[in-house]
Amino acid sequence: MNLRTLWIASLSLTLPVSSVLLAQDPKPKSPFALADKNADGKLVETEFAEAVKPKLSLEAAKKRFAELDKNKDKSLSLEEFAALATEATNKPAANTGNAGNKPSAGATGQAPAGEPKPKRKPKDDSRR
Repeated sequence: MNLRTLWIASLSLTLPVSSVLLAQDPKPKSPFALADKNADGKLVETEFAEAVKPKLSLEAAKKRFAELDKNKDKSLSLEEFAALATEATNKPAANTGNAGNKPSAGATGQAPAGEPKPKRKPKDDSRR
């Protein structure tokens, strides 16, 4: 499972919570604000791990936290946390071989994109 899938899934988990909060609060909370339990404007490792707990193990969450903590201050700013979403949108989907069970270009008899189709020899009508 790639990070993009994990990020999208974690966002989908916050949507039901956001809709409940929206009914009570006119301003919906962002995923960062929801994860920032003490509302100090930064996420410490435990807050981050709790936020991604449904999708990542504790060890994987700690590793990802360390990767996102660019200035190594043991907390994630909104900018560092937002890099997670930016990476997810800029990263191509993982190549899982034959994703979606779509036939490859060779299997359909079509030339790969950007390449001209091979020319066929004209039929030999002299055999008739």
